[in-house]
Amino acid sequence: MLDLEREFAIFLHSVLMGMILLAIYFCFETLRHLFPHKRWMINIEDICYWCMVSVYVFVQLYYTNNGKIRWFSILGVVSGAVFLWKILAVLQKIVEKIYVFVCRKFRKKP
Repeated sequence: MLDLEREFAIFLHSVLMGMILLAIYFCFETLRHLFPHKRWMINIEDICYWCMVSVYVFVQLYYTNNGKIRWFSILGVVSGAVFLWKILAVLQKIVEKIYVFVCRKFRKKP
């Protein structure tokens, strides 16, 4: 049985892992918007991403949990991804408001 401090450290590590994985996927999405891809290329990128993610998560679980899947590890990955997603949604709204304000200030329509 793991002690509570170690479980909490593993949970925080899992939260960070979820945030990193979502940030990498957002980078892929940003590149897709900057450089338009065909559908088959997007599918290949997604397959490669999920293969890399599955290997990364497996290795991290293997070393931190001795190969056991613990509920707090899965909860940490999901909560880290959701947390970063919410933060990015708020930042996107702020950037949009600044953009509209600047466009109105210089009399350009957004």
